[in-house]
Amino acid sequence: MRILKDCNMGVKEAAEVIKEGGIVSFPTETVYGLGADVFNRKAVERVFSVKRRDPSNPLIVLIPSVDHLERVALDPPEIFWKLAEEFWPGPLTIVLKKREGVFNELTGKWPFVAVRVPGHPVPIAIMKELDSPITGPSANISGRISPISASDVISELNGLIDLLLDCGDSYFGIESTIVDLTVSPARVTREGIIPVDELRKTGLDFIVEERGKKIDLGFKLILYDMDLKRAREEISKVAGNKPVITTEDGAHLYKVPVILGRRDNLHTVAKSIYRVFRILRGLNPEVVLAEPFNEPGIGRAIMGILKAASWRVVNENSRSS
Repeated sequence: MRILKDCNMGVKEAAEVIKEGGIVSFPTETVYGLGADVFNRKAVERVFSVKRRDPSNPLIVLIPSVDHLERVALDPPEIFWKLAEEFWPGPLTIVLKKREGVFNELTGKWPFVAVRVPGHPVPIAIMKELDSPITGPSANISGRISPISASDVISELNGLIDLLLDCGDSYFGIESTIVDLTVSPARVTREGIIPVDELRKTGLDFIVEERGKKIDLGFKLILYDMDLKRAREEISKVAGNKPVITTEDGAHLYKVPVILGRRDNLHTVAKSIYRVFRILRGLNPEVVLAEPFNEPGIGRAIMGILKAASWRVVNENSRSS
């Protein structure tokens, strides 16, 4: 695997690698992604192989602008144009009917395709160089901690891909929000960096589904899903020398606080969460405890990640142990 830190020079090389059927990792505004030619069946199959991804789990497709949508998708509903105008380029993935000729391997044999225009200059520049969409799943083994830096990609995929563009950390540090427009009413199947409340400001409504896919941390995470004051009381009873995921204002409550950021700036928490998971995994704890994030907006996305990563969830009706 070649690693390039000059991302201006790296764009042309990345485009050449993808054109020849290779796989490139690059930063997006959410997490680091894996780019391959969506119209090259073998390249798409290799992305699944590298990620050890379930073949029925579709890959996200990145496009350089809405003008390229018709190359992969069909008949977007009126609601699509409102969302695209408001949130593209940016961390919103939209599920639409796929165009005939788009490989089943790309879409997990589903008649749909998940598309977004990224809000980061590097993948946009690569696609403009190619004049083509590319794949855009996270650059990690499926089910593991998402990568927000080049070093994360190296630890996950060194030797498995062809080129890594080390262009600094991802902006937000958590994944895009996914909206499925192939059903009515539309569904938010993953609440990411764009909160549902922001989507609803367009005048549209959505059914919100629980984040389904589990995250393998390599240790047992116990999440306290209750009022924050009560959670801190319960955690303090049992924490002892166990690491506790908290924020700056709660650090003084525990012997081993693991500080994500500040509750008055949840973007700091979002950007830290996967980094903290990796640090903890390296320390090899048996059990880690976590405070809840009940704040609206991005707090819901953070809580969704914690729930997906949890070995156990303690709520008001269960006993801590």
